[in-house]
Amino acid sequence: MNISSKHPLLIIVMLALLSACDSGGGGIGGGVGGSGIRDTDVAIGDVTSFGSVFINERRFDTSDAQIFVKGRRANESDLRVGMVVTAAVSFDSQLASRIEYLPQVVGPVSAVDIAASSFEIFGMTVLYGGNVKYDGLTTSDIAAGVVLEVSGYPDQSGTIDATFIKMSDGNDDFLVQGFSSVRAGGVGFGQSSINVQVTGQSISVDNGVVTNQSVLVSISVSDQSTLSSRISYAAPSIEYSQNRSIEITDYVTVEPVGRLVSTSRLRLLTNDETVIEHQNGQPASIDDIEANTRLIVSGSVLEVNGLVLAKRLQIVK
Repeated sequence: MNISSKHPLLIIVMLALLSACDSGGGGIGGGVGGSGIRDTDVAIGDVTSFGSVFINERRFDTSDAQIFVKGRRANESDLRVGMVVTAAVSFDSQLASRIEYLPQVVGPVSAVDIAASSFEIFGMTVLYGGNVKYDGLTTSDIAAGVVLEVSGYPDQSGTIDATFIKMSDGNDDFLVQGFSSVRAGGVGFGQSSINVQVTGQSISVDNGVVTNQSVLVSISVSDQSTLSSRISYAAPSIEYSQNRSIEITDYVTVEPVGRLVSTSRLRLLTNDETVIEHQNGQPASIDDIEANTRLIVSGSVLEVNGLVLAKRLQIVK
């Protein structure tokens, strides 16, 4: 699908924010916003297998779970290994009540660097080496002009370490994902590289988006030029409730300061009881953690603003 074949007008896919108790589908609504999901454990990571759903290799029963893909009600069969999801779960009962999948980006490839196993979409670099899961394509199909859906983990520079890549079916809206953040001029978009490369001066957004809420931004393009962008869907904010457990895969943003480790979503307080190890189980220490280290974090939420007492830090790379 060539980029110029997309309709040049602004893509507006305004989806109603779906509350935790919503049993309906993801229809067109009046904007984004709404109440968050509270008093639940949280799991954020890539789907590693099925038989129910495994997130970060941990199994969760999905028999009563609501599942949403790009803001629309879906089924477990619509999920794929490699998709990075956010889930409201119970670690004690191993039950999932809600699973949300939002891609990192959907758009046309503008350049490919085969030697570096990378390509660019909307100015963002996507790394496709390693254990990427592919749907409808192989690496030889990645070329300029091809429209791809990418899921993965953005590092501190905005480079996406892909875990899942899908060939567009030709009907997909162009999208990018980020975190909303309250700024002096209103609601901003969390990744600075996207601010520069994609959104330009502003993003149009309805009231109700909260800080650190995952959002999809619709991108309208014509003749390889980005025309405009708009927040089209904000996932229900699965809140980090105090004294509840959290497990998340995330990138470290800055060098640790003392016992404090900061990732793109959390501040992690470590102590003498925190287990730090490499992915192969070999012991590690906080000295092995630096900016751009990818971690699987297990811990307990101390404050709702994202301060977590880390029980285990597993260094992925």
